[in-house]
Amino acid sequence: MVAVTMPERVKAPDAKQLASIYQEALRFKIDQIERLQSRPPFNDNLHAASNKAYALLFGAIARSGIFPEIGTPDGDHLLQNPDLSSTEQEVLNEILQVHAPSSSTEALEAVASASRQAIGEDEASARPALGYPIIAPRFISNYIANAGLPETPENRRIALALAASAYGDACNQAHALLQKHIDDGQDSVMPSVLARLIFGNQNSMSAGDRLTNLDKAASLPNVKDQGAEQTGLTAHISAILTAPSPSDSLIDLTISEVCEMAVGEMASSGAWRDSAQRNAKVITMLFIAVNGDLRMSEINRTHLVALNNRLKTMPTIWGKCREDREGGIAAVFRRGDVLASQWSANPDRARLEKLPKVGLAAATHNRHINTLGQLFKYVADLEDSDGNKTHVHPRVSFSKLTVTDKRRKNKRKPIPQEDELRKLLSGPLFSGCKDQDDRFTPGPYVFHDGGYWVPLMLVVYGARSNELCQMPLMDVFEDAPIPYFVIREDTGRKLKTESSTRWLPIAPKLIDLNFLEYVRALKERGEYWLFPEFNQTKMPPRKAFSDRIFSKLLEYHFPDGTSGLFEDKDIDTQSMRKVVTTCLRQGRPKIDLGIRQYFIGHSRSTTIEEVYEDDPNLEELLPCVKKTQKLIAHVTAFTLRLRNSEP
Repeated sequence: MVAVTMPERVKAPDAKQLASIYQEALRFKIDQIERLQSRPPFNDNLHAASNKAYALLFGAIARSGIFPEIGTPDGDHLLQNPDLSSTEQEVLNEILQVHAPSSSTEALEAVASASRQAIGEDEASARPALGYPIIAPRFISNYIANAGLPETPENRRIALALAASAYGDACNQAHALLQKHIDDGQDSVMPSVLARLIFGNQNSMSAGDRLTNLDKAASLPNVKDQGAEQTGLTAHISAILTAPSPSDSLIDLTISEVCEMAVGEMASSGAWRDSAQRNAKVITMLFIAVNGDLRMSEINRTHLVALNNRLKTMPTIWGKCREDREGGIAAVFRRGDVLASQWSANPDRARLEKLPKVGLAAATHNRHINTLGQLFKYVADLEDSDGNKTHVHPRVSFSKLTVTDKRRKNKRKPIPQEDELRKLLSGPLFSGCKDQDDRFTPGPYVFHDGGYWVPLMLVVYGARSNELCQMPLMDVFEDAPIPYFVIREDTGRKLKTESSTRWLPIAPKLIDLNFLEYVRALKERGEYWLFPEFNQTKMPPRKAFSDRIFSKLLEYHFPDGTSGLFEDKDIDTQSMRKVVTTCLRQGRPKIDLGIRQYFIGHSRSTTIEEVYEDDPNLEELLPCVKKTQKLIAHVTAFTLRLRNSEP
């Protein structure tokens, strides 16, 4: 016996739901027509021709479900309608070209060229982009949702036919009323749309009453129209198409809105980590400070060049001094301008006086420019469910905006000398401090917490600081035959790459320093984090460690900088990765490249290692920690003392 699961049948729309779609679309189009035709040019003949042309076009869409493009049987049939006057044919022809979804570049350029010749460059530049949908797909989605229907392809086809029918009916009614006004009047009379503004209270009337009032307005006494001049067919179409209406126009976001949308979406999907989100916010803030909060349609190459030039004249390090914090980005720009003039006037003197450098580092500069490009690409890729692009996006070139860092890659990260490393891992923090809140004044206590363990583990494992600072206790296996911990991604914890996940043995030197006793004591306390003091505020754990411990270690031991200091940059937590990889590569036993890469969290080097071999086991990784723990051999063991414990 074979059991067959029949597909679930989707309930067909009922009459009330279909009627609600039609009525909502009809009301919308009536309001839109009145709004558009209450603006210049006040020419009833052209408005009537436009209404008739649109009515025919909407009718064709309602019947076939597709846009009747020029050159297709449906499009040619429309243009050859014998009931159309020459003006109506001309209007219909332009509408077909404006809304054609698949017009070639040559065809669109021809239309644009003809428009420029007809109405002038200034007016042509204000016209919307060609090719946007005549019925915005997002409106179809709204009609479906408001009718309480599921969004299915069949329901979209039904809603499109109903909306097109309603739009066409609204255009037919408006055309009939305008035509009656034209037939009853003379060539030079007050336009009916203007008469409605003067004599009719449109805001208090329903849609049906307003349509009825069109007929009443047509019978008003004739008044000579001295101010309204015919501006030509193309100007008329341009006025209709560029009127501010949310219906069929493209969505034109500001750069701040794009940033907010992109960061929100990328953060929720996990595509952008914290650093990428910060980069997007920073470059958006800088762009606005230089150019203003422009809309996508307003951005051009000039604005990118202005931003690029500003990045080159900003202080290399900014936003950290009191002047920058109190004065904001304007103060940063002023300080950069002053420093730039000082370096330009006398570089030798500026170097002698150790003035802060000007111009963002090449990596930072390029990261900002590339992030801005990602924001532009994000808005360019915003598409509705039918694949029609509904958002304006800048089509600007990013060429020659990045800068080149001429240093070799392995020379760009400062690295301490061995004696400097031993000095960094010494002093009150490791030999005895005053108390747990004053770790850099000599005293009798050594506290075993993140401030003590993380610097040592950075030097042993070359791990990224966030990998250690945000590690939960459950990922430390202190009672295993070879004690180890796991660096892996989990809810609320993000790693840089898939290769960052790894199992690492606990170094014997760390065990001698009572690391396993520390782990057991925290588990007895019921703690969740391995280093809870870095995970108790809204500040990212790695930043809490950097601000509270690592930066103060550098300041305490090297107030004038280490030997690796260059361009106001000194060693940082990433420098420890370079220390570890150098240590693993040198001396005996020789550590294979693939194992070195796994150890510090990089992808394996060969296809065999990356695809066909299992990850190195703990025994294979023990030689790594036995080599690197020599870098902390000078650290002395003390009796375990946790934070908040009695003296």
